[in-house]
Amino acid sequence: MKKISFNQFMYGISFLLVICIILTILNKYVFKDPHSPIHLNQNVTTNRNDIIFGNPNSPETIYMFSSYKCGYCRQFFRTVFPKLKANYIDKGNLKLVVKLVEPSQDRDMMYALEVGIGINQFGDFRKFHELLLHDNNVVYTDDFKDLCDDVLRTNSDIAECILKETVHNYLKENNREFTELKLTGTPSFIINQKLYKGYLEYNEIEKIIRN
Repeated sequence: MKKISFNQFMYGISFLLVICIILTILNKYVFKDPHSPIHLNQNVTTNRNDIIFGNPNSPETIYMFSSYKCGYCRQFFRTVFPKLKANYIDKGNLKLVVKLVEPSQDRDMMYALEVGIGINQFGDFRKFHELLLHDNNVVYTDDFKDLCDDVLRTNSDIAECILKETVHNYLKENNREFTELKLTGTPSFIINQKLYKGYLEYNEIEKIIRN
């Protein structure tokens, strides 16, 4: 049997180490599960301007960074949210806290969100929410802008929020937090102090909240 020299042995060890390093890098950056949770060192808290679906005193909370421009966010509300609502939210076991973001600072969308947040505080947010889910491009139409202007004319509380830039500053804070968490897209979820980037199916969320 041919003996293996010391140099050949070291080359073999070096080769195996290189393979292990490559596999580690691939696993971390290429094959990594996009839904792998990231443990957060900072607390995410509920703001009075957040959109809350469910009882504010529910024991479990899902935070969601969301945008009406995002197709996956709209899909979440159409397909996942109804199941969460029926099985957890309506039973008082869970609340969904939506933090609306507009990283691009689109002027028309920002105005729509400001009015929507005001409506959520002082009126019925459901119809506004359903309208933007149905077609987010409605915010660029004259009819929609006229509708928002009418809301401000007839509701002094909402108008005051807009004039004092209360909700505008709130949206800026959401965008800041979004950036600080190194998020690049929506939806993003925070559950039990863990961050999940990207769209989650109902069964994935249910598995997380049950663990």
